[in-house]
Amino acid sequence: EEICPHLKFEERFCCNGAQAEKLMEMLKHADKRLYSCKTAKDNFRTMVCDMTCSPYQGMYVKVAEAVGGKAKKINYYLSEEYADKVWRSIYHTDHLICGNLLQKCSKNDLFSFLGDNRWTKLKINFILGGAHPSPRLNNV
Repeated sequence: EEICPHLKFEERFCCNGAQAEKLMEMLKHADKRLYSCKTAKDNFRTMVCDMTCSPYQGMYVKVAEAVGGKAKKINYYLSEEYADKVWRSIYHTDHLICGNLLQKCSKNDLFSFLGDNRWTKLKINFILGGAHPSPRLNNV
């Protein structure tokens, strides 16, 4: 509930205790970057929680590459509207979350950096224009 409050009323929360702890640790790093904007923090958490623990993740997350039975790369399908709401709530808060310090954060910069940088063990291909059923993002 504390990690992904929008999923607390779902029939199944698809993360076990260890996964939930790891997710919480990961989100703390993002929270530090997004602390100045509650909407950005909430939208980012919703996107990551939906990818990780939603009982509906099979509708929009597909394993693209696995090694030894563990996913190494996934495809995360987001509608343009969903991706745009996440980006619009984040882009003005911290350019480092887009992987650059000195230039504006484009939507492509954000999702490219989030999906593949030196800190991510699981690589994510964000496929914009795909389906994502969640309208739970905050207004920006």
